[in-house]
Amino acid sequence: MHKLSQFLIPCAFFLSALPSYSQSPVKWGKIPEEDLKMTLYQPDTAATAVVLGDFGIAYFDFDQSVTEVVLDRHRRIKILKRAGFDYADIGIVYQSGNRYQNVSNLKAQIVQPDGSKRALERKEFFEEKVDENFTRIKFSFPEVKEGSVIEYSYSLRSSGVFQLPEWYFQGEIPVRWSEYVIQMPEFYQYVTLRNGPKFAIDESTPTSIVVSGQSVEGYTYRMACKDLPGLSEESFITTMDDYLSRVRLQLSEVKRSGVFEPVLKDWKALASELLENGSLGKVFNQKNDFSEAFAKVAPLVGTGKSKQETLQIVYDFVLGEMNWNGRNGIFASQSLNKCFQEKSGTAADLNLLLIGLLRQFDIPAVPLILGTRDFGKVVDLYPIVDQFNYLMAMVELDGKSYFLDATNSYRPIGLPSINALNEKAWKVDKDNPAWVAVAPPKAQVVRAFNLTITENGELAGELSASYDGYAGVDIREELSSGDETNESSDAEVSATEAEIVYDSVALTNKNDISKPLVYKASVRIPEALTDGGERVYLPSVLQPTFDENPFKLTTRQYPVDIPYPITHRYVLTLKIPEQYEVEQLPQPVIVTIPNNGGKFSFAVQKNAPKMIQIVSSIQLNQLHFEPEEYPFVKQFFDMLIEKQQEQIVLKKL
Repeated sequence: MHKLSQFLIPCAFFLSALPSYSQSPVKWGKIPEEDLKMTLYQPDTAATAVVLGDFGIAYFDFDQSVTEVVLDRHRRIKILKRAGFDYADIGIVYQSGNRYQNVSNLKAQIVQPDGSKRALERKEFFEEKVDENFTRIKFSFPEVKEGSVIEYSYSLRSSGVFQLPEWYFQGEIPVRWSEYVIQMPEFYQYVTLRNGPKFAIDESTPTSIVVSGQSVEGYTYRMACKDLPGLSEESFITTMDDYLSRVRLQLSEVKRSGVFEPVLKDWKALASELLENGSLGKVFNQKNDFSEAFAKVAPLVGTGKSKQETLQIVYDFVLGEMNWNGRNGIFASQSLNKCFQEKSGTAADLNLLLIGLLRQFDIPAVPLILGTRDFGKVVDLYPIVDQFNYLMAMVELDGKSYFLDATNSYRPIGLPSINALNEKAWKVDKDNPAWVAVAPPKAQVVRAFNLTITENGELAGELSASYDGYAGVDIREELSSGDETNESSDAEVSATEAEIVYDSVALTNKNDISKPLVYKASVRIPEALTDGGERVYLPSVLQPTFDENPFKLTTRQYPVDIPYPITHRYVLTLKIPEQYEVEQLPQPVIVTIPNNGGKFSFAVQKNAPKMIQIVSSIQLNQLHFEPEEYPFVKQFFDMLIEKQQEQIVLKKL
């Protein structure tokens, strides 16, 4: 971490650097009395902090060797409660790789409720490398109190005009006012990608700007939002970027000699360009780039194999030989031969290698590119390459499509990375580029306990379980992280409510990832029963599917997005000894989500005087729920959790 003296200049320069065409409604150091005295933010009295104002002006600087875009930003936050003190720790991230962006004119100050001010000094600003492409400027406001107002401003300078600085109107805490103003020359045209509710202000007015000393026609684009709620991250989402109010602008046309020429290509032109790219299409089409891997896999394929058999052999080969280094991307990071030598690579490296090898055996593999769940959904209206950050493979054989993603040795053909399950991907094919729906298979779990109560008050018996789809991937990963030489000690199916002791563990299909993993064991649960004097209590569900309700908010302002369908079935068959009788059992229930979105059933049967059976089934079919459907989802999980916690009551005789 380094001190950041080079980014600071006197305050007067910052003010004079603001273009004359627009001024911030938030004046530096001028805090209205009502804001200083504010103790609660009335639209959200639970808010720990609130953004009072966030103002940005973006404009073009044509006086550089490369045209630059400058964003001048001024942000002011009110700290309302002690729990909001963390919002006085600031990080400004910029793309420093290849000197694409830099930050200057940085200043910051804190204003106390009594009006006293304290400006941060140069030595209080630090910079640190995030990775090879990004740098973060960090600073923390001192002497933060309930009622403090903090503000900071800076200039972000970006090389090139293809993308304008992205603007977030919304975040974790409420925003009273956020405004983004852009002054553009008339000879640039941009497409605007908006998220969130309708802007309070969304207008464009003609203006004139100076380019190389001459006045030219242009326009001022003004966007603003007010009284936006804070959005907190909850379970089952893609990325908050998909839900926060924000705007992105991408250059689409440039006027040359009085005529607008397109900058954004159409999808077919983009496919051709990517297939000619030396880090994508040319990589898998040139055998020399992966000759070492081909020389090793060719004998395994041999001759006389069907295409289906060859597909499996090559896929298994890449899984066995290569390790994913945790990085994504759509372009190869280096030579595929070098990756093969190092036995490691990015998702693009591994899957481009897979595509290249398959094509050498006349299997028509093509790249699929997409935006991962944590990166954001793609917009299919415009062929914008930067919205893609992941590459996997697709093969069509005998009228069936297969997704292949060689980044995890426990995932069979047809199971992409969970992070890649983001509705759709784009097929990079010269003749037929197209959007492809990525429909994930289910995660299927069946657990069946056949138990009795022993003389010393333990539960004992047998467990039989099977795990398929993404559940099979999870269980194999858990098994691999334990001591594989002592399978009787594996606790991969450990209970939430009571510790289970496993013995005589038998695994079927542990290494055959294309089949469900079957787990059988003898089990003891020493502390399952709670002695209540004349009665004993034991849980009706020994292994809850969910430890707690993942949906805690009363209402939700953004969708629920589940990565894959879920099917869980739990069966408990319990033999009751002669010294007990059943006094109380949970009541059966069936809960459904409309339109076949999901079903939870809890059935209780007394098959004989001393034999009971409980069957709990969960099916989640619908993956996407809009905010207005959230009450159904929450009610579904509320009932599920409630039933999982109910007890069986036995009376001592």
